[in-house]
Formats: sequence, structure tokens, C-alpha cells
Amino acid sequence: MSGTATGGNGGNRACCSGDGGNGGSVSLISNGGVNDAIGGATSGTLNLTQTAIGGTGGGGEGVGGNGGKALSTLIGTNPYGSSNYNLTANATGGNGGFGALLVRLGSREATRPRRLVQ
Repeated sequence: MSGTATGGNGGNRACCSGDGGNGGSVSLISNGGVNDAIGGATSGTLNLTQTAIGGTGGGGEGVGGNGGKALSTLIGTNPYGSSNYNLTANATGGNGGFGALLVRLGSREATRPRRLVQ
């Protein structure tokens, strides 16, 4: 089972002056609750992958927009006695936008997948 969420891109400033818009940030948290981004249950091997991707910053004649942040947290729980877990959490920050005065950078954060036995 896998899932991906991507933040929206920042707007571009087309003429004369102004800064690019910031890219959208994405935060995915899955810890065995009802509002998880991704989940599953089996008595065999449970394979889960979730990916968060920040949006790209917009361009401008002033300063380029910031790339969106990405956070991905994945914690495997054991509601049905899964014998093996293959958990992958990915996070990729958005690219910064280009500007005549300053180019911005993106950012990312990924937490190490964990197995929680209940």
C-alpha cells in the first residue's frame, strides 16, 4: 500500500516587481489512528510507503518563493498480529523559486519508520 501527497506550487510574479509565492507544505502522519494518511492490517507482511512532496516556490522579479516543506511520519502498529513490517517514509522539500534578487531553497524532514507493538 502506498500514498503520495504533493503541495501546490507558489504563484509567479510576471511583470515589473514583486516576489514569487511560496510552495505549499505537506505533512503526513500515520500512527495507527483513524485519520492516518496510509494504513493497513494483515497477519502476514505489511508493506506501507508514504511520500510527502513540498510544492515549488514561484518566480519573481524580486525574491523567489520558498519551496514547500515536507514531513512524513510513519509508525507501524500491530492490530492484527502482523509478523513483518516493511515501512518507508519519504519526504522531499519543494524547489525554491527563481528571483532576480534572490533564489530560495527548499526544505525537507523525514522521520525514521518505526514499529509499535501493542
